[in-house]
Amino acid sequence: GAVLWGEKAGGGGAKSERERALLAQIKQLEGQLAKEKHKKKEAAKAVAPSETRKRLVVCTQWLPYQVERTASGELRVLPSPARYVAGYATIKRLDVQWVGVLYNVTLSAEEQPVARRLLEPFSCFPVFIEEEQLHFAEEIAAEVLWPLFHYIPLSMLDADVDMVHKRWEGYTALNTRFRDTVLELAPLHTDLVWVHDYY
Repeated sequence: GAVLWGEKAGGGGAKSERERALLAQIKQLEGQLAKEKHKKKEAAKAVAPSETRKRLVVCTQWLPYQVERTASGELRVLPSPARYVAGYATIKRLDVQWVGVLYNVTLSAEEQPVARRLLEPFSCFPVFIEEEQLHFAEEIAAEVLWPLFHYIPLSMLDADVDMVHKRWEGYTALNTRFRDTVLELAPLHTDLVWVHDYY
């Protein structure tokens, strides 16, 4: 399940029925608030002529919205804990679209198209990748790319060569999925594609 902001995972003992009901109401209200914010954003876009608007496609590790499975097994959309989204919200002259991995959820092949349809109204386009490949990609980014870009000696040089190759394969697989997802958006020559962070 999703962790609400400020809630500690596994802490505080068992929750009362009232607490669980309140948490469910909070999640529902967060979803409603996200939808209202999205409607407001779409209304603001409608004011400006669409032919003069350009797109900014932001490729980032996590989408600003997450998909959560309810107790009944249905999928629903909630805001993600990603903190960098607020900076992009100030961009008014571009249509911002998001390409990224879903936060903290694994979906079956049958659920993936459902998640796509649910996220599209929020200008979010998920990248689906196997959990192991995502893990390897994150390790190569953390152990090679981040240190390299911050002038820190590479600890991976002492690592198992076969493991480094597996991590590199995961990294290239993730980047290929990002590329394919961006290309599905049929980018125009006027679009800007921003790769946020080192993915």
